[in-house]
Amino acid sequence: MPWEFDTNLSKVMWSVSYLGIATVNGRFTDVQAHLDLESDDPRDWKSSVVIQTASVYSGYQAMDDHLRAPAYLAAEQYPTIEFKSSAVEVLPAGHPAEAGDKFNGVASWEPRADHFRVTGSLTLRGVTRPIELDTWYFGSATDTRGLTRRAFRATTSIRRADFAIYKPPHAEIAREVAGEVVDLRFDILANQR
Repeated sequence: MPWEFDTNLSKVMWSVSYLGIATVNGRFTDVQAHLDLESDDPRDWKSSVVIQTASVYSGYQAMDDHLRAPAYLAAEQYPTIEFKSSAVEVLPAGHPAEAGDKFNGVASWEPRADHFRVTGSLTLRGVTRPIELDTWYFGSATDTRGLTRRAFRATTSIRRADFAIYKPPHAEIAREVAGEVVDLRFDILANQR
């Protein structure tokens, strides 16, 4: 059966260092994904993600407007950020949850700690670059209503300069306020249809 990206419970989050002493966190609120998880072999799994650039959200309106502006994400000119997988490499597994961790409302439970390297391409501001996602598959669970879900987490880091994201010309290092590296985290729930 096909798997559907859960738009309510899945999250795409970002973080960047700020002033060298803090971290600013945010997320994208409008994300769609196509997940092909039918094969028993995860090396055959495929995914594509489309993020509406203007949905960037930090909780601070002035910052969000600044991030949408032409110097940063250029949301009007580049309305989407897109990821498409090209390969899944199986890595050594971790330790799955224990039977005692099962919630009462779960009818069927298959905890996993499968580790993968998902390679693909990320397009941001019209620039496409290869990236790798450090990915964990946590297993599947079926609730008492009969809905089966799979859970994943994927992380990566990108450099702003690789995607032509603004850096003041001739800026002194001492005057930069946002870090060059942006960390991305995808917490994905997939519902079996």
